[in-house]
Amino acid sequence: MKKIIGFLSLFLTLSASVLIILKIWGVDVFSAEDYTRTAWTILASFIASIVLILLYSYFIKNHSKGYDIKGGKVAEKKLN
Repeated sequence: MKKIIGFLSLFLTLSASVLIILKIWGVDVFSAEDYTRTAWTILASFIASIVLILLYSYFIKNHSKGYDIKGGKVAEKKLN
């Protein structure tokens, strides 16, 4: 997980620096409208993924699977 976060932060930093350098030289890669559309798309994807994770964990995932409910008050892993 640390490597993924590190890679994403490195990628975003390099991308932002390239866009800033291009802006200094007067090269217009994206317009302001493209930035707002990109931001709204990322926000919508983020919200949809959070909702899907919550729905999956609430409706589909069986949290009690793999635990022995007959053994004491503390949930113990089943021994195969």
